[in-house]
Amino acid sequence: MFTYRFPSAHTKRLEFMDYLAVKECTDNCFLPQRFAELSNGEIEARIAALGGL
Repeated sequence: MFTYRFPSAHTKRLEFMDYLAVKECTDNCFLPQRFAELSNGEIEARIAALGGL
């Protein structure tokens, strides 16, 4: 059976919310590896880049 999935129209907004949650996380051990490896500066830069949504 073939299932078609529509891409989310809100992918950038969801990414923005992910980065805000990462910023507020109290311990990197709770984060997925792709976020745990980011520096605070990288997180802030991505939030700033996505913030103009």
